[in-house]
Amino acid sequence: MKKSIPLYALSALIGLVMVGCSQKAAPAPNQPNQLPAGQQNQSSNSSSMSANNPGAQTGTNVPQGNLPASQGTSDLRQLIHDAMTSFSQNPPVSLLAPSVIPTPSSGSSVITQRNWSTASPMPSYNVQFFQDGTPLGGFSGNGYASANDAQQSILTTAGYVDATDTSKYGPQTGQLESGTVDLGKGITGNYYKFTSNNPTAKTTSKFAMILWQEGNWKLEVSVNESLELPVNEAKQVVAYLDTHSLPAPAAKGEGVVVLQVSSFTPHDIQTFVNWQVGNVIYQTRCNTPSVNSIETALDMAVSMSPYHG
Repeated sequence: MKKSIPLYALSALIGLVMVGCSQKAAPAPNQPNQLPAGQQNQSSNSSSMSANNPGAQTGTNVPQGNLPASQGTSDLRQLIHDAMTSFSQNPPVSLLAPSVIPTPSSGSSVITQRNWSTASPMPSYNVQFFQDGTPLGGFSGNGYASANDAQQSILTTAGYVDATDTSKYGPQTGQLESGTVDLGKGITGNYYKFTSNNPTAKTTSKFAMILWQEGNWKLEVSVNESLELPVNEAKQVVAYLDTHSLPAPAAKGEGVVVLQVSSFTPHDIQTFVNWQVGNVIYQTRCNTPSVNSIETALDMAVSMSPYHG
């Protein structure tokens, strides 16, 4: 990522979102503990493996390349293979798989995976990792009728908060404060703080967010029910992107990074990374029960590569 990239207008920004767990904003499409509606092929597998890989500073590393079951692969490779085998014979979309998966912060040595796919109305595949039933994170690919449909959907499926929506955050609904903040590495973000005039409303009563853009990637960091700017988390992402390159979205597409942090439970974080390739939106995600969940979700996205079975 380049260190200095001009900010776009806020109306074009989306991305890294920190939101309270109780907030009412639209969730990302593949929440860890939800199966999509429609026609499904479901399978579930479990594997036992060491969660303390000394070579993994964030998630647990899986060796690069395809994952044939006939080889004497490690448990990590077998876990990915078990998941992807369900899709590889009749892939709903072009398959990508990561070489990094979440590591439980509890120190547990057991990670299980659940995988499912849909044929209609949206062709998709989804892999979710668990530790003792608790979602750790996962990855997915969701197909749309056209690249234009995917482009129009990537922002709304990221679960972001749009501070420029005057119907929700205009003068008639509350007070909006704005300014800029230095995020380091030559990046300046725009910040917004909103307080609702109606604290009993079903939507959030207040939030604080930071927005910026790097290349085709839009980033938004927000926290609901708090006016404290999430500067540290935003700087963590900026520092990561200074030394890592996220996948290149389609020529006319874009990527979105979504970070959800609870204002009620310290360090309760969910991170989502979405990007468009053709008519498919790919996603990696990671939850707080994982070690370094922010970097792990980003690492998963960086490591995603074609899977051929």
